[in-house]
Amino acid sequence: AITTILALAFVTGTAFDRYSDAALPYLDSFTTWGAIVTTWMVARKILENWIYWFVIDSVSIYLYVNRELHLTALLFVLYLVLIVFGYVAWRKELQPAASVQAAA
Repeated sequence: AITTILALAFVTGTAFDRYSDAALPYLDSFTTWGAIVTTWMVARKILENWIYWFVIDSVSIYLYVNRELHLTALLFVLYLVLIVFGYVAWRKELQPAASVQAAA
């Protein structure tokens, strides 16, 4: 998933860098493609999605602070807190399922 995100971000980031006036085209592309791929991971119940969200939202905080969108940055800080709770909850939920499959 990481390779896919980085490759897509590079391609679209390059296009935005050349053909638009985007301030941070590569980071914008990274957060967009990261969110798309990570949403797919959520749909597949892949536990590591929460780690991806943490990285994506951390980069998003930087982007929003850089553009002086402080309230939006604060919202993403709150998302980081939710990510921690989500990871812990999913880990508890998914570990018993993995244990049962391993025992069978």
